Amino acid sequence: MEKKFVLEPFKGLGLINFGMSRKEVSTKLGPPDEMEDDDIMEEIQEKRANIEFCYTYEDKKHLSNITFYKGSSLYFNDIDLMNTKGILDILQKEYPDFSDIKGFCKFKQLGLILCGFGKKKKPEGKYIIVYGKTQSAFYELFGTC
Repeated sequence: MEKKFVLEPFKGLGLINFGMSRKEVSTKLGPPDEMEDDDIMEEIQEKRANIEFCYTYEDKKHLSNITFYKGSSLYFNDIDLMNTKGILDILQKEYPDFSDIKGFCKFKQLGLILCGFGKKKKPEGKYIIVYGKTQSAFYELFGTC
């Protein structure tokens, strides 16, 4: 999957928008490498290379959030969020209303969470979560437990 993903806060990633069906995403990106339907978490996860697309039952199985893992890239304002050294400092200067709870740096005005980028490292390494407006309330609580 050789696409350049550019974050449009709460909207999506350019050609991929939050609220799209699995079929619509597959039409744009091709079939997933893996798919898991998790009845307990009430979501479907589709993996394409190092990116996970999540469709929650709450959103009628439409795209609600996307997670970028090591080996992937996500751009915002022409900056590669995953691979730019000092990205937290860069974003914090522009968006000072952020929270850092247990290594989850939330920029709620962007629908963006950077995990493992600060002093608190994550066992799974660095990853980035972007989400649509329908998930704002859920992610308001994310990382607080």
